[in-house]
Amino acid sequence: MTAEHPAAHAAARPGVHPADAVRHLVHDAVDGSHVWGSVDRSPARSTVVQQVTLRVNRPGTTPADRRLLHVRQVWPAAGAVLAAVCLLVAIAAEVAPPVAALAAAAVWVAGAASLELGTRRVRGSVRELTASSTCTPSGLVVVGDAARVRATAARLVAVERDAAAGRITPARFEALWGEVWEALPAGPPAAAPR
Repeated sequence: MTAEHPAAHAAARPGVHPADAVRHLVHDAVDGSHVWGSVDRSPARSTVVQQVTLRVNRPGTTPADRRLLHVRQVWPAAGAVLAAVCLLVAIAAEVAPPVAALAAAAVWVAGAASLELGTRRVRGSVRELTASSTCTPSGLVVVGDAARVRATAARLVAVERDAAAGRITPARFEALWGEVWEALPAGPPAAAPR
C-alpha cells in the first residue's frame, strides 16, 4: 500500500485562508495530527511528573483505521463531553434526572465499548514507546528511554515534513516510516507508573 501524502495533513500555516485553517483543525480533531501515529504528553498527576507516549501505526494503515484509533484515544474526554450534552438535552426535555444520567452514562459506555471492539484488530499493529518522570523521596526517576521517545518522534516529524514539502516521495515516506515502525518493540508497551 502507498501512504497518503502527508501534505494532506499539514497544519495550517500563516497566510492560509481561514476556511483552510478550520479544515485543518477539524481534520486534526478527527484524524489526528500525524499520518504515522501520535505523541501524547500527559501532565503531572499524583507522583508522575510527565509521561510521554509515542504511538506509531503500521505503514499502510487505512485512513478509516487511523480515524478509529484516534477517536478511541480521545474518547474518554470527547465521550464525556458528548455524554454531558446528552444529559443536558434529556434534562431540558424533562426526562427524570436519574434516567437522564443513566442514558448519558450509557452513551459513554456504548462509545467506549464500540471503539474497543472496532479497533481490536488494528491496535495489535500499533507500536508504542513510553517514558515517564516520577518524583520519589530520593529524587526524579525516569522510567523508559525518554531520549529514544524524543528522537524517534523527531525523526517521524522530520520525515513527514520532508514528504509534505515534496522533498521525498510518498513511497519513500512510507519506507522511512516503516523503518521506524520496525525498530520499535512489538507487543504491549512496558507499563509505566500511573
